[in-house]
Amino acid sequence: MSGSEQRTTMKRSLSEEAQDDLSPPKKVSSAEVRLKGKAWTKHPRFYFEDGSLTLLVDGTAYRVQASILAMYSPHWKDLLGSEPKESYEPQELDDISKQEIDAFFSLLYPSSFERHDNTTEEDWAYVLNLSNIWQITSMLSLALSKLDVVARPLHKLVLARSFDVPRWVDPSIDALARRAEPLTLDEANMLGMRDVLLISAAREKIRTIQPVAGPATRAPAPNNPQAQPTVGVPRTAPAPAPVKPPLPEITVPFTRKELEELSRLLPRSKDLEKVFAIVTMEKVPAFCHAAADFSNLLTPNILGHGSFSSALFEYVATKPTYIPVAVKLASFITLQHESTEPTFGQLFQNMSGLRSSIHDDVCSLRTLWTSVGQAKTKYPDFSLAFKSGSRNSSAGRLLGFSSYEESPSEGLYNQRSANAQRFITALSADNVNLVK
Repeated sequence: MSGSEQRTTMKRSLSEEAQDDLSPPKKVSSAEVRLKGKAWTKHPRFYFEDGSLTLLVDGTAYRVQASILAMYSPHWKDLLGSEPKESYEPQELDDISKQEIDAFFSLLYPSSFERHDNTTEEDWAYVLNLSNIWQITSMLSLALSKLDVVARPLHKLVLARSFDVPRWVDPSIDALARRAEPLTLDEANMLGMRDVLLISAAREKIRTIQPVAGPATRAPAPNNPQAQPTVGVPRTAPAPAPVKPPLPEITVPFTRKELEELSRLLPRSKDLEKVFAIVTMEKVPAFCHAAADFSNLLTPNILGHGSFSSALFEYVATKPTYIPVAVKLASFITLQHESTEPTFGQLFQNMSGLRSSIHDDVCSLRTLWTSVGQAKTKYPDFSLAFKSGSRNSSAGRLLGFSSYEESPSEGLYNQRSANAQRFITALSADNVNLVK
């Protein structure tokens, strides 16, 4: 073979080998995107072609605007960095389910501004979990408020233990103890041993206080001394229902403008700091009448008590001179709650109404103070210590710190904590004994 023929043969051979090594590209449909060596199905709703960040979850690709995630989430802001990019490295989220991220993006990218796409307790539990992981405090608060309404007692108790929501614990135990069916084995496995025992003990107390009536029997004749009492009927007469204390006499009335403002603000249980700005010590009696006429604050077992308690703590943390007025308001509302017809809820000491909400907020603050104190031994930088100590708690809002992303200065944190501690001391010293 000549040299030229040999070179030609070698060229053909190399060309053929190269073609053999280059396998034809796999076809990817328009509904798919190929990333990290495999095809991912584009989410039909949450894959935006103009997005800058692709999230890969359970075989599905989500492409969203990174700037929106970073705006709401300190977690994503730190992860993505401060310099914006046209496109970021795709992120594969192994520990997150498709159901969770669907619920999350349904809230971030709503299909309608008139109503939420998420309606079930499962949807809102998914939102709660991701907003907690990604540190979106406003979304976490929304999820908690929705779960307050839609979650079943068992699910609410599980969530209360997982996400540190103490105000849900006693009402959930109460509801589970009062239902006709005992806990199933699967339900017990979802709970801790302590909660199972609490529910069991509560059911036993219910049976003791409310005996199940036996079969109907003929009433004994009045002149028959041997007659036995009807089965299941208590031998002692029921105690009379307590009388609710009257509203106090108004000494200093509100102006017409103030009453109009209260009638607008009180039913919403929002912007309560504007309510407190109107209510001075001499106008507390007038406020009691306004609360009775324009709100449900004087009604026990409503969801608004938690908002009222939280707003009180936040207000006195920033305005400590209001502490005497705040104690007076809390005492009166609590007396109104606890002078209603007694229910099984009283088997758990003070588990409903404003007293319970105040107790939960006090516990949350004490947990926050302990956690931040422990974190300070590890992180001399207070900003880091506060973020570490408050990562699993929303108690910072009770001190007026609404943003997890922006840590307060140590001086401001100490000042507001001292104000809150003064309020707690005043509550415990009051005749109603709101804090023990």
